[in-house]
Amino acid sequence: MELKTNAFWTANIASRDQANEDLNGLLAAYDAMIKNLTPAQIQAAARRYFDTANVAKFVLLPEAGVIKP
Repeated sequence: MELKTNAFWTANIASRDQANEDLNGLLAAYDAMIKNLTPAQIQAAARRYFDTANVAKFVLLPEAGVIKP
């Protein structure tokens, strides 16, 4: 998808700036997509990308004697 590339954004921003057009129009399609998301779609994405089976927890502790009162 072109929206994920810097080239897309720089080209569109530059062309809108040269034409003295409102830059807010760049996000109109994105805004419409976000507004049309359903709760089920958001929940499915959360289950896919926030899978707790692939999580590791690390606790960093200082070496003994490093912390001085």
